[in-house]
Amino acid sequence: MKILLVDNDRIFLSIMEKFLHSEGYDILSAPDGLSALDMARAHFPDFIFVDHVMPNIDGATLCRILRSDSRLDSSFIVIVSAIAVEEWHLYKNLDADAYMAKVPIERMKDLVREVIQDPASARKYCSAGNVIGMDQIRPRTITKELLSSKNHLNRLLNNIFEGVIELNSDCRIVYANPCAIELFGRSGTDIMGLHIHDLFHGAREKIDGLLEDRDGDTTSKFKGVPVSYRDKHLLLSHISLLNDEMHHFIIVNDVTDIRNNEDRLLATNNFLRSILDSSHSVSIISTDLEQNITFWNKGSERLFGYKAEEVVGKEKISVLYPSSQEMARAGEIREAMKEKSIPVSFELKEVTKSGTEIWVKVHASPRINERGEICGVLGIGEDITESKRLSDELMRSEERYRSVLEANPDPVILYDMEGKVLYFNPSFTEVFGWTLEEKIGKKMDHFVPERNWPETKEMIEKVKRGKAFSGIETQRYSKNGDIIDVSISASTYTDDSRKPMGSVINLRDITHQKKLEQQFFLAQKMESIGTLAGGIAHDFNNLLMGILGRVSLMSSDFAPSHAYAEHFSAIENYIRSATSLTQQMLGVSRGRKFEAHAIDVNDLLLTSATMFGRTKKEIRILTDFHDPSPIVTGDRSQIEQVLLNFYVNAWQAMPGGGELFLETRIVQLADADTKAYGADPGSYARISVADTGGGIDADSLPRIFDPFFTTKERGRGTGLGLASAYGIIKNHSGIITVSSEVGKGSTFHVFLPLTDEKPEHHEVTTEKEAAKGFGTVLLVDDEEMIIEVGQAMLEKLGYHVLTADGGEQAVQMVKDRHHEIDLVILDLVMPGMKGEEVFDRIRAFQPSMPVLLSSGYALDGKTADWINRACGGFIQKPFAISDLSQALRNMLDASKPDPAG
Repeated sequence: MKILLVDNDRIFLSIMEKFLHSEGYDILSAPDGLSALDMARAHFPDFIFVDHVMPNIDGATLCRILRSDSRLDSSFIVIVSAIAVEEWHLYKNLDADAYMAKVPIERMKDLVREVIQDPASARKYCSAGNVIGMDQIRPRTITKELLSSKNHLNRLLNNIFEGVIELNSDCRIVYANPCAIELFGRSGTDIMGLHIHDLFHGAREKIDGLLEDRDGDTTSKFKGVPVSYRDKHLLLSHISLLNDEMHHFIIVNDVTDIRNNEDRLLATNNFLRSILDSSHSVSIISTDLEQNITFWNKGSERLFGYKAEEVVGKEKISVLYPSSQEMARAGEIREAMKEKSIPVSFELKEVTKSGTEIWVKVHASPRINERGEICGVLGIGEDITESKRLSDELMRSEERYRSVLEANPDPVILYDMEGKVLYFNPSFTEVFGWTLEEKIGKKMDHFVPERNWPETKEMIEKVKRGKAFSGIETQRYSKNGDIIDVSISASTYTDDSRKPMGSVINLRDITHQKKLEQQFFLAQKMESIGTLAGGIAHDFNNLLMGILGRVSLMSSDFAPSHAYAEHFSAIENYIRSATSLTQQMLGVSRGRKFEAHAIDVNDLLLTSATMFGRTKKEIRILTDFHDPSPIVTGDRSQIEQVLLNFYVNAWQAMPGGGELFLETRIVQLADADTKAYGADPGSYARISVADTGGGIDADSLPRIFDPFFTTKERGRGTGLGLASAYGIIKNHSGIITVSSEVGKGSTFHVFLPLTDEKPEHHEVTTEKEAAKGFGTVLLVDDEEMIIEVGQAMLEKLGYHVLTADGGEQAVQMVKDRHHEIDLVILDLVMPGMKGEEVFDRIRAFQPSMPVLLSSGYALDGKTADWINRACGGFIQKPFAISDLSQALRNMLDASKPDPAG
């Protein structure tokens, strides 16, 4: 058996639920009449116990609604009331099956059990006018007073001429007074529980807007919302009750008669319209709040060309305004006028039927209805096109000069004859920081650095004499105190009678230009120094070649145990140290880029830093590498040399220990970023090496890459490390920069072009021992000293030697004796015929002839590429006899025919 309990007393409801459930019944419960109505219609219970006093449809109303539903005819309905003794005379009209007083809970259980077990007896007892359990309660004075107050309120609601409906928090109807029921033309039971939208199908947005308009202090807002219901015009107002349930009261007024009266007023309006229509000299246009045209007089027809029947009912903006800008401005003016409810005057551009744009002076006033509300706008307009044209022409003339100044990319300042500011252009504010509002009418004496005052006074005097000047380079302060390099041009300006009125000053910011010039001069200086260093290194290498060759020859004649052996070894070590110095000088000149491969930048930094860190434990190395690793093309050993130079400099700048930061990034450099360095724009790998050392002072920083310049104490550096690094990076088509501040450390940035090649695995090769040889070698060199020592070294190794002191002689010897010659050792840099030309002519005559190239210069990228294409070998001067032996064996072995072929 299914039983529905309906009571807003949750404690009572919970106790009765547990009790009936223990009796074996299927229990449903609801806290108010509305949810009980939904539950009854969904489950059709056998018994329904309904509390008389409840929110959201009381017990009496719920009972009437349930009884009107034929599907619930078999449900036994019991009205339960705590005020039964005070209101017993009302129950006989509720059409329930039984009526029960709400007595103490234990007795209540017995009464409920008796009704469920014998419903027929309960119905018979109550039909005789009795209330079950009435004998156990007494009338209460306070309850009677409350009921009296409630009955008074009900009588008031039942007799007022406005409809009143109550909505719960879900906007469902839980109460409707008789007037509301009459207005809707439906029974009370028919509309109970309906959603408010179901009652007003076509006014959903208006209803939602009405319900959202609520106060936070429970006061009412009677803002009427007009809606249509069948053949009636209704006006809805809203009262929000901020109780626990958040209920709404809707006041419904029938305004059908009022609307009909408005129609009668229309005839009167037509009469007034005829009066306005009689004016032909001005345009008179009326619109509603949506800007739809409601009146268009004869003057409007004459001015705009449209007949009234063509435009009335259309939106004024879409008819008259030629652009979205004019539309927007007209809309803003109308909104401002409606908000302030005052007349306004304004000028607007409008368009006629023929497409002609005209200017109209409009005097607009809000139209007020009988309720004091703004219902539209009345506008009176006159054509001012011609006067506007004349005024605009004068304004354009003035603006033309202003636009020229404001479009000028250079800062411009206008002074009066007393040197007070009249005008800044936007570029002046952008470069120097001051705005016109800050300085207008004031002098700019603090604008000029003290050291630039003498030349500035000369400029001022020249301008006062009416003389113009241009391109004078000087300096000026910015608002934040920075000194900016500028190029100044100035002249006077006059009035119509040629009387001087002041001066106009053009200040071109040349800071970037100056920086580019410095960078260009540095590049030129490094190029010149590199050329000089390369020449010196070449000659020095030839001398070292002679010395090292002689020592190698001498030492080979003595056993390791001989007393001279130690001296020979020391001399060779000194020569190799000197060779290291010339290698740095060659790095300054051309960078020795002769083994270019794809390099994994992250791997290179990690490898070099790990090696450095093992020996310098006091330095903490931190890394932040780009993922994926940038890949560049270059000579790994040379780039590694650059990095080691940075590491050593950082270590020496941090004698007490510190931190070394290594970072890689992929960046895009524009033409403006690379032009001063002679590099191409594009994608670059940026390697940054930063330390926490003492930094470099401002005077030393511009010279940091100069050869032989060093800030270290004597014996700690030659001043070639960074100069060599500059040359190496330059030769790799890259860029190297440095930033530093005393006390804040230094940061070196290296930019190398990215490549799509895959990096090769880097293997460390071990030096092989010298080996004897045989065959005939043609030695070609313009230096007699090199010929002598080279011939001696070759003969010591077992080779027969032919010599030539120039290219012409070498080519002729190959032609005459090529059957004898097994290999040619060719110097690349000689007077007369250059080494490359000699090589090409030998190969043209004898394509398979092995040629070992040699030079005291380092190879630049172009020469190295040529050697790789020509499949020639190379040996750098100076070299020892063991180096020469190994190079010859490699060349001769490579030239032997393949046995398998």
